[in-house]
Amino acid sequence: MKPRKISQTLLAERTGLSLPTLRNIQRGEPSVSIGHYLVVLSTLGLGADLSNVALIYF
Repeated sequence: MKPRKISQTLLAERTGLSLPTLRNIQRGEPSVSIGHYLVVLSTLGLGADLSNVALIYF
């Protein structure tokens, strides 16, 4: 995957999520809802990649 050059602060503004939630997503914390992951992926233009995640786990 190609790295995105976006700060956590800008991503927080664009997604409406808090910085602690974004940090939890980056760490892969299981307590974060799948909806938050989808918001971040969509904001980064990677919403379609969620289906790839589902293929790995299901």
